[in-house]
Amino acid sequence: MKRGKMPSFNDRRKLQKSGVDPQKWLISKKQGNQWLLVHREVGTTREVFVF
Repeated sequence: MKRGKMPSFNDRRKLQKSGVDPQKWLISKKQGNQWLLVHREVGTTREVFVF
């Protein structure tokens, strides 16, 4: 699996609007409005639709 990257300032705003805490999640993959996130501590994955 690809290693997650820290979200940028604009990414953090979009994650907050989606109901995700940006300090606990890393962005692994971006495909348009669909992002694959990886939890920093546990390593679980989550798909989020961002607008």
